[in-house]
Amino acid sequence: LRVKAELENVEKIEAAEDHTYAVRIKCTHCGEVSENLSFLDESEEVDVPGGRGKAHLVQKCKFCGRMINIKIVSGSAKAYTNGGDFGDFVSFDCRGCELTEFAPQGSFVVTASSSGKTFAASDFAEDYAEYDEDAGEPIGVYSFESEFEVTK
Repeated sequence: LRVKAELENVEKIEAAEDHTYAVRIKCTHCGEVSENLSFLDESEEVDVPGGRGKAHLVQKCKFCGRMINIKIVSGSAKAYTNGGDFGDFVSFDCRGCELTEFAPQGSFVVTASSSGKTFAASDFAEDYAEYDEDAGEPIGVYSFESEFEVTK
């Protein structure tokens, strides 16, 4: 997952420890895109059927019945600091599916560039703005975008 946003007086954006990723899934077998978002929480792992380890999400495609599993790659989460350019945010290991959409909701931490003060944010679907009283300046995250880059 790569993200991009315009940052105003913001050093970085990162997923909070308790962040849940909201994504839309496309089955690679039949091409069906899920109607609903699916949620991945790094603290919750389930067994993959057939004894193939663990994943953060295991489900059947509602259209063809094939098994899909997704794992958040351990240690892949990165802080976004590239205001205006796309930057890596987190990696997923997807089996039987592709991710087509990221919903920027959940628990994020926004760090102000001047004071280093942190702010809790829960949604970047709309522009995010706060006031850093320590630095006496506004902070903001605007025009948030995301894309998935497939790597092998």
